[in-house]
This record gives sequence, C-alpha cells and structure tokens, in this order.
Amino acid sequence: LATLVLSSRALVSFEDVVVTFTGEEWRHLNLAQRTLYQEVMLEICGLLVSLGKASLSSCRA
Repeated sequence: LATLVLSSRALVSFEDVVVTFTGEEWRHLNLAQRTLYQEVMLEICGLLVSLGKASLSSCRA
C-alpha cells in the first residue's frame, strides 16, 4: 500500500474528500450501502470540522 504524507499546511476541504453519486448510481445502492455512505461522509465532515478545515454548513452542500 502506498502512503500519502501531507504537510500539516496542506489545505483540505470537504469537496476534496467527498464521494458523489449520480442519481442513477445512487438508485443502484442498497439500503446498507446508502447508510454506510452517509455515516462515512458524516465522519469525514466531523473530522474536518474538528481540525478547523470545514464548517458544518460546507459539509451539507
């Protein structure tokens, strides 16, 4: 596995790490997959907010 090391000065936004699906792709996900997606996106957002790299409003966009 490759490891990515970023400087502590690297700027990270929610848009940098968010995974988006088209409507068609979303319809192909089952309930468990949709739930996992939502949980992971909330976790990422929470981490970015705690680091001061995002605001809650930017995560809801």
